[in-house]
Amino acid sequence: MIFGIITGLVLITLLVVIFSIGFQPFLILLLLIPFLYLAGMYRSRNPGKGKVRRDARSLEKTFLKVLLRDALVIDAPVWLNEKYASFFNALSIVLATNNKKLLLFDKQRDEILMSEQKTVEGDGQSTAVHDAKLPLKQFMDKNLITGEQLDLSDENETADEPLPIKLLVCAAKKSRNVTFLSDNRELIARARTVLKSRKIGITAIDYLEDLMPACNDYCAAVREGTIKPLVWKRI
Repeated sequence: MIFGIITGLVLITLLVVIFSIGFQPFLILLLLIPFLYLAGMYRSRNPGKGKVRRDARSLEKTFLKVLLRDALVIDAPVWLNEKYASFFNALSIVLATNNKKLLLFDKQRDEILMSEQKTVEGDGQSTAVHDAKLPLKQFMDKNLITGEQLDLSDENETADEPLPIKLLVCAAKKSRNVTFLSDNRELIARARTVLKSRKIGITAIDYLEDLMPACNDYCAAVREGTIKPLVWKRI
């Protein structure tokens, strides 16, 4: 609204100046150049709803077509890292809107909750306050988690592997391929080796930080009512 008022005043001023000195077309162009420059600067700093909506749909499509296409395993340190809070907020919105849930095995759930409890005790925070910030607790409260028991009774070959790799092997029983979200590239490399030997397809996501600006903007747009989350019927 403020920009519209300023635009109107500038145009009126231009018209008054032009007709006061005699109508000359080149003067119109000369006087409009600063105005068009300022208008471009304003639009670059204040993207319209169209751009916000396009960016939101792009992020939703990335979540549904890449992250959630197969069984998703999120490495515990990612769950526990507060800098990824907006990612989990955006993910929870997309899951709830599209009536989807994350697969979570009991061993990893216990590991995450135990680590968080140690953090609470070490920081001297109240459990209620800290739980409100814990993504996993929020997902559980919103019924966005499908719990499964980690059963490796017939998997002797993975006995010495790290827990995330065991999770991936078990997740592959639920889906032809698996997606692994982690910022530990050595662990990702090991996961690829193990799963390749078992002829299991894996999509590794190690660029989560690159998604954070889009996640921040998405959460803000939903919170402010600029966009509404979309139900994706077909991807």
